[in-house]
Amino acid sequence: MKNKKVLFTSICNDPFVEGEMVMLYSMKKNIPNFLEHSHKIFYNDVFCKLSDENKEKIRKIIPNMQFDNIQQPSYDTANIVFEHGRPPLLTLEAFRQSEYDIVCKFDNDMLCVDDITDVLYVDGDLVGCGVGETMNCGFFVVNDKILKATPNHYYSGMIKMIDSWKNGPAERMNDQTAINKSGVFQNGSIVWNHPSDDYNVRGQAYGLLDYTGKNGKTRPTAKILHWSGYMHSLAVTGKNPLSKPWDENPVGCHAQTLWEKYRDEMYEELR
Repeated sequence: MKNKKVLFTSICNDPFVEGEMVMLYSMKKNIPNFLEHSHKIFYNDVFCKLSDENKEKIRKIIPNMQFDNIQQPSYDTANIVFEHGRPPLLTLEAFRQSEYDIVCKFDNDMLCVDDITDVLYVDGDLVGCGVGETMNCGFFVVNDKILKATPNHYYSGMIKMIDSWKNGPAERMNDQTAINKSGVFQNGSIVWNHPSDDYNVRGQAYGLLDYTGKNGKTRPTAKILHWSGYMHSLAVTGKNPLSKPWDENPVGCHAQTLWEKYRDEMYEELR
């Protein structure tokens, strides 16, 4: 089973490149044989630009990295509230990588702090943390039942969902809605395995700034830390934007200190 062809993939644009580099570096440090798998980044030369210079920076971490410039008209024309929410639509590309048996999609505002190999091989067609019937799309694993479906009605259903937004109010949650509301879960044909939230310890709104368990000590079982949360301005949403670890003035916490440790070690190795 562990001879299956595995792809690790994410989305990246120029403002997020340092986060991408640190996440890849942390995965390389904590996941055995990480470089033996395939690696791909989705981008778009209009709404999710990634410069040649930044591609080369990433290749210094992962030499075999592939860069896929996605052309999908539905992403270009999607009726969404926030323009900076358009790049996450590229998340849907993880569901049509048919040449692989397993696809692991991750965000670049994450930090891998332990081996996550086991979650690649658990039972289930789709593996990802969430609440109720909603999966958080920052980190998930897609297995071959979805990837090798012919025709791929899972992917096409998500695209139809995006196209349907043209006839209604602008969509706010974008990739989250396209994946969770398109029928992938609702039709009962997909087995969704909900692993421990240790694989997606999420956002300032969920206590990541403390990165602690109930005893006040560092959460020893955490696998992936995730700086998720609203990025919208205070004026639009009434909420303060949540910082990313590479921001000029990030909120100090143990998780931030750990991210900076990985960042500094990465740059030292690249010197």
